[in-house]
Amino acid sequence: MHRYLRAIGFSDVKRKEDARELIEDTILRPNYFNQYKISDDCSLHQCEKFINDDIGISIIGEWDDNETPEVDYLSPFLINGEVTTKAAVEVEPLSDRDGYLGVCEDMHVEISLIFNVHNVIEVKKELEKEEKEKSETSLTLFGLSLGGKILFPVTKSKEQLENSKKYNANRNRLVAQARKGDERAMESLTLSDIDTYTDIARRIVNEDVFSLVDSYFMPYGIETDKYSIMGEILGWNKSVNPFTEEELYIMHINCSDLEFDVCINKEDLLGEPAVGRRFKGEIWLQGIINF
Repeated sequence: MHRYLRAIGFSDVKRKEDARELIEDTILRPNYFNQYKISDDCSLHQCEKFINDDIGISIIGEWDDNETPEVDYLSPFLINGEVTTKAAVEVEPLSDRDGYLGVCEDMHVEISLIFNVHNVIEVKKELEKEEKEKSETSLTLFGLSLGGKILFPVTKSKEQLENSKKYNANRNRLVAQARKGDERAMESLTLSDIDTYTDIARRIVNEDVFSLVDSYFMPYGIETDKYSIMGEILGWNKSVNPFTEEELYIMHINCSDLEFDVCINKEDLLGEPAVGRRFKGEIWLQGIINF
């Protein structure tokens, strides 16, 4: 069973046997269903069951002529329709199952964002289209977390906030130019990084590191779609898994100027979320490619 089921309130689901009733209910009464024909006698199906207004379960598997389902993959997800970015997205098929990893080069994050693609069947159908028929895309990201903590915000004056916005806008422009091969932009970014390093090295003697760093978005561990993040909480709500009555926190995070939702089991979060505070933790990053 997928270990991130705990993030949406299924802490006791460890084996497929534990989720048998949930799997059967998802297959028989899905809220969303899509299929992709593999051969004359077999299709790949994706079924989704909404657990409540915030969370759901997705099942991907093959159906044969006798309509006997073979569940290949079960995963939790967040129900969220807000667009995170309109940057270009590329996908690569997974080797161990029917699915994709997506790669997004958003200029706000100076790394390639790699995420698990949620809407697998839609992507399969889109990839079969001729180039001239392919749709414009946007990306909705969301994260599931098994551990995190709440940090107090960094107090800033209006002038500091304004300067920070200008700095970020200028840096995003330089990053976009550098990716196109502009050597001057690369040099400017290098000098800016040296200045930042020097400033942090000077201040870290007397200040806490989390008072110097507002947010970050960085790879975590050896799995490509896992990240360690810290970002400002723009909004949040408490949700309950009706099957298990476990309480969850769903937070709308601004992390490195990317906005997306993160869901975590209340038992795995240290502290109380509030608008303006910061969330720090590790997440499994998923994405819905909107066509």
